[in-house]
Amino acid sequence: MYVTENSTEREVITAMHRMTHQKVVAGRKSGSIPMIQNNAKKLKEIINKNSFAKKNELLAIANRWVQKDFSKIVEDHSYLSDAQEDSICKATRAMDALEEQHYILTTFGEEKAKELYESGDAPHVQ
Repeated sequence: MYVTENSTEREVITAMHRMTHQKVVAGRKSGSIPMIQNNAKKLKEIINKNSFAKKNELLAIANRWVQKDFSKIVEDHSYLSDAQEDSICKATRAMDALEEQHYILTTFGEEKAKELYESGDAPHVQ
C-alpha cells in the first residue's frame, strides 16, 4: 500500500476506496489494493496520527476492517466514492465468496491470491 503518515486525506481515501474494490460489485473500478488486515491496521494508524476533516468516519471504517467486519462494505464504498466525488464507481452489492476469490486471482495474480488465502484475508470456497 502506498500511503504513509505523511499522506494527505485524499490519498488515504483513495487507498481505502481501492481496497473496497475487492469486496463489491461496481460499475467501474479504477485501481485495487488488497483488502488485508495489515493494510487496514496501517490505515488505522495513519488516520489516528492525523487530523483529517473526515477522521471519525475514516477511523470507523478502518476499525471495522481491522476486525474483518465487512457488513457495511457497500456503504463504505459509497462513502469513499462520494468523498472522491466519483459518480461513476457505484457499488451495487457485496461480492459473494466465489466472486471475491475470482477477483483476487484475476486482479492480484496467483502468488498474491495464495498469500491472501493462507493469511485468512481471502474467502475460501468449498
